[in-house]
Amino acid sequence: INIYESMYFKSLYQLMSIVSFSAFATNVYLKVEPFLISTYKSIISYKREEKQPFYHIQILYMIANTFFRNKKFDKSLHYLNLMYDEMLHHKKNHYNTFKLKHHLVLSLNLNFSNNQEDAIKTLEPLIKIKHSDLESLLDIHLSLIMFYFQKREFKKALHIFSKFYHTDKWYIEKAGIDWVLKKNLTEILLHIELGNIDLVESRVLSFQWHYHKHLQASNQNRAI
Repeated sequence: INIYESMYFKSLYQLMSIVSFSAFATNVYLKVEPFLISTYKSIISYKREEKQPFYHIQILYMIANTFFRNKKFDKSLHYLNLMYDEMLHHKKNHYNTFKLKHHLVLSLNLNFSNNQEDAIKTLEPLIKIKHSDLESLLDIHLSLIMFYFQKREFKKALHIFSKFYHTDKWYIEKAGIDWVLKKNLTEILLHIELGNIDLVESRVLSFQWHYHKHLQASNQNRAI
């Protein structure tokens, strides 16, 4: 029974992951929201659900992230609370695995709900740690830079940015090309605000040389 139960939850999780990835690729989170909620309701009605905490936490994370993307911050925070409760259960076996993902989405909700100070306090301790979830750790660094930027604390943002010492190729392998595009555009905006015009010019030329074709191919006209 445990084998079939594990396969059942894994299959549901994989299906929800595919739908969530499709929403990310096409930016249509509103359309996938009802599917994720209805699937989750069927999961929690399953009498042996508590035997699969890992997939349960993953699914709660996907739902919380979807509500955040749809700017439904209260609902996102509700599912983040459910996620956190599950992380604390089962002798906290999965707490460290999901800690970064939970705190990242929590901070983003706080930031866009006019609680920027709390958002910053949520992420600041995390940039000092090492963690196997490198992609979330990179997202945390970039998000904290954004929070500082919005607060016009440009030198603090640049200090964190200085920690990005790997090549773009390395970051593409670890976090994807969209993350690298955001990183490079953020650096350009930071140098504009700091008045480093010579650096702005060189960074813009480099960005155009490396990524203009990709931006055209993916119809990212705003970035262009």
